[in-house]
Amino acid sequence: MVRWLTRASTKATSLCLIALVAACDGPPTPAPPAATTSSTAAPTPPKLCTAEHARCSSDTELQRCRSDGSAWESSICAQDTTCIDDHCVSLALPDGERLERGQLLRPRGDGFINAWAVDGMLRKRAAERLVSPPANAFASEHHKRRRARCSADGFIQVEKGYWGKRKDDSYYLLSTWLISSQDRRATLKIGAQGHVRVWLGDALVADFDHQSRSRPLVDEQLVEVQLRAGVQPLLLSIGQTGRTPTGVLLRLHNHSGVRFALPSSLRCAPGALVSTKVERTPTVGGFDMAVALQLDGLAPEAGTLDWSLNVGRGKRAATLAEGKLSIETLAQGSRVAAQAAFDKPRNTELVLKLGRHERSWPLRHRGELHDRVVALKQMDLPPSLAEDSRTSFSHAVATMVDAVATGHHDGRWIQKRTTTLEQLAKTITSGEDPYRDNKGVVYRAYRSELDGQPQPYVAYIPPSHDHDGAPMPLVVVFHGLGQQPALALRTLIGAAPKENEDRGWATRHLPPFPDLGAILVAPWGYGSAGQRHLGEHDVLRVIEEMKQHYNVDDTRVSLTGYSLGGTVAFVVPLHYPDQFSAAAPLCGYPNLTTWQSIRNTPKQPFEELMIAKRFIGNYAVNGIHLPLHIVHGGLDGPQRSAVMAKRYEQLGYRHVFDLQDTLDHNVWEHGYENGRMIAWLRRWQRPTAPDRVRLITGEYRYHRAFWIELIAMTDPNQLASIDAQVDRDAAKLEVTTKNEAAFKVLRQTLAAERLDEVIVDGTSIEPTAGDLVFARADTGMALVPAPPSRAGHKRPGVSGPLDDVLRHRVLIVYGGSDPAQRQSNALVAKHFSSHDSWAAARFPIKRDDEVTDADIDGQSIVLIGNAKSNRVTEALLDQLPLAFEPDALIFRGQRYAGPSVGVSFIHPHPRAAGEYVVVHAGVDYPGTLAARHLPRLAPDYLVYDHRIRRLRGGELLAEREVLAGGFFGDDWN
Repeated sequence: MVRWLTRASTKATSLCLIALVAACDGPPTPAPPAATTSSTAAPTPPKLCTAEHARCSSDTELQRCRSDGSAWESSICAQDTTCIDDHCVSLALPDGERLERGQLLRPRGDGFINAWAVDGMLRKRAAERLVSPPANAFASEHHKRRRARCSADGFIQVEKGYWGKRKDDSYYLLSTWLISSQDRRATLKIGAQGHVRVWLGDALVADFDHQSRSRPLVDEQLVEVQLRAGVQPLLLSIGQTGRTPTGVLLRLHNHSGVRFALPSSLRCAPGALVSTKVERTPTVGGFDMAVALQLDGLAPEAGTLDWSLNVGRGKRAATLAEGKLSIETLAQGSRVAAQAAFDKPRNTELVLKLGRHERSWPLRHRGELHDRVVALKQMDLPPSLAEDSRTSFSHAVATMVDAVATGHHDGRWIQKRTTTLEQLAKTITSGEDPYRDNKGVVYRAYRSELDGQPQPYVAYIPPSHDHDGAPMPLVVVFHGLGQQPALALRTLIGAAPKENEDRGWATRHLPPFPDLGAILVAPWGYGSAGQRHLGEHDVLRVIEEMKQHYNVDDTRVSLTGYSLGGTVAFVVPLHYPDQFSAAAPLCGYPNLTTWQSIRNTPKQPFEELMIAKRFIGNYAVNGIHLPLHIVHGGLDGPQRSAVMAKRYEQLGYRHVFDLQDTLDHNVWEHGYENGRMIAWLRRWQRPTAPDRVRLITGEYRYHRAFWIELIAMTDPNQLASIDAQVDRDAAKLEVTTKNEAAFKVLRQTLAAERLDEVIVDGTSIEPTAGDLVFARADTGMALVPAPPSRAGHKRPGVSGPLDDVLRHRVLIVYGGSDPAQRQSNALVAKHFSSHDSWAAARFPIKRDDEVTDADIDGQSIVLIGNAKSNRVTEALLDQLPLAFEPDALIFRGQRYAGPSVGVSFIHPHPRAAGEYVVVHAGVDYPGTLAARHLPRLAPDYLVYDHRIRRLRGGELLAEREVLAGGFFGDDWN
């Protein structure tokens, strides 16, 4: 048993020991003497069942256990009733009709209600009339257009989304019959995109409007309802309120004794309600194929489903495997598998038949090319191969394997990339580095220290590059939203695809690249993480990789990008001004303070602070040695980039603001034409020891500029600044600070031959040899012999806010100790595994009983669930500002009561220096689920209840209310 569980298990162990001592205490008790009477007591009848327990033995017969548990007693259900679980239930409908037993669908697994009768598009007023009272909806003439809508994964999509005129008055009506075996309380769990209203019987039980750019979450809204015995209508209206797909996920949490039925004449075939996940693994000459099957919603009471796996359809179809699966087996999860071999290339499909329902996936065998890709996959890489080259090669091979497995249509691309990989494989076999001397476009990857996954990037190494020659400038280009690195690379040289050109094809097939005297590289940025933590980390990491592998001039590293990448090109260099020589942002949006989601939104005080910390305009002073070339279209909201151009102008910094009045967003065609931006960027050289350095920061993470290093802030929740200038002729250094508690002057980087006087905030101080460390005293800044200890205090890498954990290696640990909270904890863990809907990071997840001491002590951890449900939370609780009571949590000494109360906070890891513990936990599972609704600009902590679920995502809380929020002090109290 691992160490962190010891304390949690002591009480239970002690009880066991007491029981053993009591059983063994004293001498053995002698056996009683044998009976001397000839009479024998009547034996106690064995208990066959639990007293008063009931069950259905058939559709019409109810059995109830005798009071002594000795036998079952049967009774026949009354006419027009049927037996469901443990009650005889009437199936009579309000209009006098009656449901048939064969219509009933039983919730399975997660209890999704995934079989509905759906009406076509209605106008808002018509929808309102139709469902008032709700029972009329089933008899309405309007429902002649009603169709069954069946979903395998629980999501009922009624509108696919659009990019034209809004259709706020477009509504759909979903209906079904709900049958309960008795009067009871139950919980409806709803996730929806759009304006949703739910009626149960005549009661309106939910009415909310939820907008998000992504698919609804499972269990976003929790609604307690009262079920009555018998049949009642369940209706749901949903209206289009945005441009994203409109739909709903609805499930019944405690669904024992409940059935559903569609209106007569509508059916959902069982096969249509089974979710599938296919795996196609290329093998020599064919494929290994498997399909995981899961039934998480409605299905018939019992029965079997015929299945078969086939290659192709019609006369050419070949059955690979077939059989039968019971409804019970599908509810528990099942898997069917088969192999397919091909003697020649064939373009076909894998077809899964589940009863009358079919699913299909592309299956394309490319003959010799197929086997060449498999051979690359099976290649054993020598242990001597460098880790970065191993990761690059393995990732490239995995990309081709996936293309072959999924039947990618672009055979020319697969052929070309496979040939390149085979050439690299020969180099590996010869014992050489396959990437060292590669020229042209090179696809590489490194293994991320954050989530452990390979992160790809694409570089262009010009023919003029020489490992032993003169170092070359490095130009980094960041892509637009949703794009790939290779597309950014070709866009940078002026070869962007045309408006009507297939961007996917353009990404896979790059044109010849000219040698423009610079190495070019395009990071992936964890997908579209952009300027946020993950994207910023990736940019810096790729630059490190390029410096390690190629002859890069460290003083001529520049950054450019367009759209999302334009924002990256504004933000990252000003966070790290001593790492970049110049930046060229095209059509970016650095104007955080005037974003539509922020400008007119009421703000909490801690949100005002977060905006100040994140608004890159506040960091503009750092660009004293960073020239900017800004390009923006006059038809694309040029004021967004003008914010930074005007600030640079006020500061007197070098910049170009190229405003193209007649262009819209696609200014990259102008800005990157003929590679001219590369020529502008490569001309700049970063100074290594400038005479003047300016640093402003709102976060400890951004704590250095050239020869100035921030050590401590007086108030970590305000901006801090340093303006330092050296007069080398006079051997004098003058420094002005604001909100600085301690800072350092790096003498070696300063490179001043002589330094006789230092003036800090007007006070003259005689310098000493070596680095100069200054700390604030009662009389102002004073020179101290060593940096003050920051143990237990905020410092670079351990300063918050909540999203700062994304710059660390992270393990998500969810609690499975409490069955009532286990599923909710797992949902929240999955949500925080990616942390950001824009990013493609996938942090690993473990359940609390799977983790080891090494897991807990070796990295930052995100804990999901309270002390009752998560044993790691319990084990660390006495070292965190949190405690739990049965109906409340206590955070920072304040008590917050209620089952929907939750807390999210970041805190130094008590057992791993330099790492974090992040906790998302509720008094009960509703509070933990609510953690998925945090805004992006969250501070160190937020305490909330059900009201935070009004919105999801976004930069600010906006309409969401919280119980408390803010920042810890410098000492984390």
